[in-house]
Amino acid sequence: MTRQKSKRKVLSIFSCCVAMALTGCGDSMVTQDEIVTPKETEALEISTSTDGNTQNTLTTSIQEQVQVPEHYTCEITEGNITVKADADFVIPDAEGFKSYKVTPRIFVQEDYDTISRVLLDSAPLWTRDEEAMAESRGFIKSEIEEFIAEMKEKKESGSKTYLNGEPYDYDVHIAEYEKLLEKAPDEPIICDVPAIVPDSETVGNNPKGEKGCLSASATFQEENYDIWIDNNLYPQWNAAQFHVNVNSERAVGHSYDYVKPADINSSLAIETITQNAQQIIAEMGFTDFTPTIGEYCQKLTYSDGELAEIMYGEPRYAIPFERTIEGIPITYTHDQGLTVDNDEACWPQEAFILVFDDIGFTDFQWISPYTVEKVSDDTVFLLPFSEIQNVLEEMMVKVKAEEYTETDIKVTYKINEIRLGYMRVHEKGDVSEGTLVPVWDFFGSESLQYPDDDSVYSNEGISYESQFTINAMDGTVINRGFGY
Repeated sequence: MTRQKSKRKVLSIFSCCVAMALTGCGDSMVTQDEIVTPKETEALEISTSTDGNTQNTLTTSIQEQVQVPEHYTCEITEGNITVKADADFVIPDAEGFKSYKVTPRIFVQEDYDTISRVLLDSAPLWTRDEEAMAESRGFIKSEIEEFIAEMKEKKESGSKTYLNGEPYDYDVHIAEYEKLLEKAPDEPIICDVPAIVPDSETVGNNPKGEKGCLSASATFQEENYDIWIDNNLYPQWNAAQFHVNVNSERAVGHSYDYVKPADINSSLAIETITQNAQQIIAEMGFTDFTPTIGEYCQKLTYSDGELAEIMYGEPRYAIPFERTIEGIPITYTHDQGLTVDNDEACWPQEAFILVFDDIGFTDFQWISPYTVEKVSDDTVFLLPFSEIQNVLEEMMVKVKAEEYTETDIKVTYKINEIRLGYMRVHEKGDVSEGTLVPVWDFFGSESLQYPDDDSVYSNEGISYESQFTINAMDGTVINRGFGY
């Protein structure tokens, strides 16, 4: 796959993607309001049927309610959009879905103590004493010497570097760093950091004295790890974050991309890594998280030349964990729910991910934790899959056509797995509370063919790409990017 034209998803929790607004394409198009009209009346009639012949009642198991076929196939083309399905089903083996309320929360001391104990053997926290190292801006001699050598090499090669859109003056910066070198210590001056997790109103242990943040390092098995907790919930960004990353080239950091196994040459011991992930979650005692099938990823960095290029690091193996509620998973997808609609707030989906190489874990991230409260012990009504199938076949090509309106790009979606699970949704404009609803996710690939190019650019082979999501209770289409 050629990377320059492929639609690759960069997983950077610090940047939000703005989705293309859905616009009508003529009188024959179904509007967004029509797409999300609930079928409440129909659901009520079926769920309260007393004729004794309706199998889809609230007292049957999930499998009996949804009545899926052994396999599902279809092919639909409308304009430049084609949907092909050749898919198996993944249905939870449980009595039924129930109603739950979801409330965002921050990380507490118990979270930190557990994760630090399991991942870092409760290693003490430390940081560079920036006040004591102020004359060298917190750098040591070897680091400054490396900066100077790199800048001299770029200057001699004629490489152009830009800073804030302006050409980088190597001579000025070399002279600046040479002056810092005179005051730089040989080794870092270290100070201890109390391992106390601040709430959103408490000044944390970080160099900038920011509220709600814990920023420090820990040394474990002769390697340094960076720990970052951000407990601030903002009106426009409603997600606490907890990151642990090894401070070396082993880490993928906050920006990485998933890749096809066929595109990389890796000797990672996947079976051992999977066992390590299972052992880690067991030791943490987080019984409501279950490891899923892992996938390869690579760190993304960008060259600083006039034409920035993406550079990829060595392959690593990421294992996401799904939160499960009474045996039913909250379905994990690559879409973190970072799309914003105008000035609406962003409430990312929860992510709990461990990344490994053959040495051990390299990165840990837990984003957007929340509390779950059961609303009712009654199981909710689920439409039979035959009705969900009708929604998919009628609406997917229409919705996708709106995403590619006024383009000549031919787009093909291949659905290879259909999964039923929970999804956290919220009302538009309200990120203070959400609900767990049962949804159908149609996993597969997206392939693009440009009019001036015979090649096809596809993400086929990458897992957890949900191409379409439908509410299992009323058949409405859900936008995972928005979260509703």
